[in-house]
Amino acid sequence: MYRPLIYSMMGLFCFCCASTEAPGTEEQFIEWTPNESSDMNKEWIQDEQFLIDEFVRIQDWSMIESASGLRYMIYENGSEESSSAIPGQLAWVEFEVAPLGDTVVYRSAIGQPESFRVEKDHVENGIHEVITYMRVGDRAKVILPSHLAHGLLGDSKKIPPLSPVVYDLKLIGLD
Repeated sequence: MYRPLIYSMMGLFCFCCASTEAPGTEEQFIEWTPNESSDMNKEWIQDEQFLIDEFVRIQDWSMIESASGLRYMIYENGSEESSSAIPGQLAWVEFEVAPLGDTVVYRSAIGQPESFRVEKDHVENGIHEVITYMRVGDRAKVILPSHLAHGLLGDSKKIPPLSPVVYDLKLIGLD
């Protein structure tokens, strides 16, 4: 009595599990060498550098470029007596952040600077770097290439993957 039902179920199971690939259509994998990956990465970096160069030219900013590719210009000088940040110090900053050529997507609350430990806390690598070039009270425009900002993934909220970002940054204090 249950045999036809069992045979039907077994047949259905076998049918559902059968391969739908036509004979001779095995998956083909693309050979990808480390050199091709390196070339692609170099091309991406060149394209990103071009975009940043054009943005800086259009804004008519005179920026310093560090060895890492970070660009910055201090447009308001703070205290000449203060020293630059050193690793482990607590840095207090006010900031605005925008993807390159876009509108501001993040900012610190007015009158409520945010803090991080230089070269210790989880903030963009480029921010750790630029803060060491600034003195207390300095305001700077900073452009972080994607590898110094949010990288391949973006921030999964408002910064897209592989996006350079522009910071308007003020160093409020160092402890």
